[in-house]
Amino acid sequence: MLKYAWILSLVLLGLFKTSALATTYNFDAGNNNTITSPQVITASNDQQYIYGVLSSGEGISDYYTLDFKTHAPQLVISLLVSQDRGRQDFQPNFIFGDPNLRERGGSFPYGFPAGVGGRVFDWSGQVTGATFQDGLTGEKFRVGPQIVRDMSAQKYLLVVFDPKSVGGRYVIKIGSATPAEPLLTQLKHIWDWLRVKLDLY
Repeated sequence: MLKYAWILSLVLLGLFKTSALATTYNFDAGNNNTITSPQVITASNDQQYIYGVLSSGEGISDYYTLDFKTHAPQLVISLLVSQDRGRQDFQPNFIFGDPNLRERGGSFPYGFPAGVGGRVFDWSGQVTGATFQDGLTGEKFRVGPQIVRDMSAQKYLLVVFDPKSVGGRYVIKIGSATPAEPLLTQLKHIWDWLRVKLDLY
């Protein structure tokens, strides 16, 4: 009984630590390793986290479609790695692709489809030692590559890959809006908090 009371206390603590942001937590579905089967994320101005895992091995990438229903000005997309559980040698990159463009920029991973445009964002231009702390879980992250740009009401391609092929856990952070968060959304974070803390993804 004491065990469950302790777990409940931790859950409530995590809930009360939730910031005032309208935040959504998504988790890697596990079957999004090709461009023909991307995981679709409905994106907006609200803040979102996407928790994912890259397996080790060459040519393994996680594909996402960011589906913006409305215009989202000056949105920030960042790739994070856990400071507590992540390895220092795990530095994943991401490709951001506009379906209306075919130009390429950067070093693309093995197996990335020919004829698909995009730009690679890596760790080379990041501030050494930059960190971020999630207001819900209290987890600290190393901040990796990121972009800031206006998003039109359309779909974008986002691909996470590890050039060193070591694999590991990562988080994609999207958005910067600060509306009030409804109570039902805060209650849903109880389950989100447990999934993050217990690696249930």
